[in-house]
Amino acid sequence: MRTAFTLSEVLVTLTILGILASIIVPNVVNRYHDRQQITGFKRAWALLENALQEMYVVEGKPTTWSWPHKSGDIFGSTELKGNSNFFAEKLAQYLPVEKFCGSERGCFPDKNCVGVGDANGSSIYMLLTGNHSAYGNWTEANSYGKMKLKNGMAVSVEAAWTKDEYKRGVGTIRVDINGNKGPNRYGYDVFFFVFDDNGIESSKFRPYMLAPQTGGHKERCSKDSTDERAGQSCSMWIMKHNNMKYKYKDVSAEW
Repeated sequence: MRTAFTLSEVLVTLTILGILASIIVPNVVNRYHDRQQITGFKRAWALLENALQEMYVVEGKPTTWSWPHKSGDIFGSTELKGNSNFFAEKLAQYLPVEKFCGSERGCFPDKNCVGVGDANGSSIYMLLTGNHSAYGNWTEANSYGKMKLKNGMAVSVEAAWTKDEYKRGVGTIRVDINGNKGPNRYGYDVFFFVFDDNGIESSKFRPYMLAPQTGGHKERCSKDSTDERAGQSCSMWIMKHNNMKYKYKDVSAEW
């Protein structure tokens, strides 16, 4: 009666175990990281929603505020930047802010960005695809209202729709849920939220410029996307599906 395995049998067994481990372990690790990131996403979502709601109760709706007057077209940088800071300063009073940067640097990871549209790929941020684009610089390279929270999150506010009174307070909030830590990538640890004077994702009015974050453009949450803003609409995917499947496969048919 044979009482031991042969060397060849041991080697075959170890090979099989190695193959199984190479398949199972990465999946387990990925799922663990995904749950961490989804938890951070939900924490940011709840924090922002609660802050917006409290602000609107205390301050009133943005349509009633005395907004600073800026000349020029609504898409002009002067008006865009000035009113973003105005909204961000108010919102900061209802968030656990460690540091308010406003239009200055110091709240987001920075890699000496020259400016939005910089072609040399200097932005530290990546799109969902892993590539860089001008839109990856939506952080230190602009004058949106920026702040760093006590929990390590970095928040940037764009509240640009102020030329028409009924659009005041409609904008986008970008959150890096782990601040200086990586991967600094859209749909991984960087998420976009659309807001209006009712809170996060609640408005029936959807300016085209803001539509991608709501899932209006499915190609903006696909790992194979060629869109220059790939990853901006992944917040809506998580809201709807509670997973990050988009990181591993094309989910455009599953919306």
